[in-house]
Amino acid sequence: MWRSPVSLAPVSCGTTFTSTWIPLLINLALILSIGGNGLLLGPQAAFFSELFDVHVRYSGASFSYQVASMLAGGLTPLLATLLLARFHNAFWPIALYIIGLALVTLVCASLLRETCHGKSSVETIPVEAATARVTR
Repeated sequence: MWRSPVSLAPVSCGTTFTSTWIPLLINLALILSIGGNGLLLGPQAAFFSELFDVHVRYSGASFSYQVASMLAGGLTPLLATLLLARFHNAFWPIALYIIGLALVTLVCASLLRETCHGKSSVETIPVEAATARVTR
């Protein structure tokens, strides 16, 4: 797993109680997952920058982040509305959809390579070359 298991705590908290009928547990899951969102987003910037080679770092990190936001964040309200209408205001299809998204997150995160202990893709540039690029 990448960075630390603490980074994925909001994902597991959000899926723990989402399919229950007890409103208190649903609210607890939402508070824990939203409140712990910083645990996920904090190390994410450093991790994304280390995943890509220096020549494509900005493009790779930005592209993957934006596509994921578009697909997961943009389509989720539409799909939730569709599921709510299709299953006659039942909450469980939306809960299953959220659990499915969380499982995709856990699988993808477990397949990523760890970058903090191994050789990073950070490329060092000699000072002379860096100053030559700035003065041009």
